[in-house]
Amino acid sequence: MRLIIVGAAARVPRLHGAEQSISIDDALRAYTIHAAYHLRREHDLGSIEVGKLADFVQLSADPYLVDPAGLDDEVKVLGTWSGGVRVDVDAFMADIAKVDPATHAGLVQAAAQHTCC
Repeated sequence: MRLIIVGAAARVPRLHGAEQSISIDDALRAYTIHAAYHLRREHDLGSIEVGKLADFVQLSADPYLVDPAGLDDEVKVLGTWSGGVRVDVDAFMADIAKVDPATHAGLVQAAAQHTCC
C-alpha cells in the first residue's frame, strides 16, 4: 500500500508530485469499498457490515497513526481472513505449487481474445 500512498517519496530526498498525493482514508477506501464497487461486489465486499463476507487483514499498526513515510516499515500484514476463517499462508502457497500450469495454458490466449463491450 505504501507505493500507492507515498510512492518513492520515502526513498528520495524530495517529493515529486505532492499535489497528487492522497490521504490514508482515501487510500484505504481505494483498497476496500471502492475496489468492491469496481468489481460490482459492494453488496458483499469492501466494508465490515452485517451480511457481508468476513474478508479482512490484520495490520501490525493503525495506518492512521503512522507517518506516511514509515508505512512500509511500520505497518505489516499479520494475518488474512477469508469468509471469516484465517488463511494459512504456508498451506495456501503449498496448494498453489501443486497446480499444473499446463492445465491453464489456454487462459492467456482466451483472455486476450475476449471482448466485453
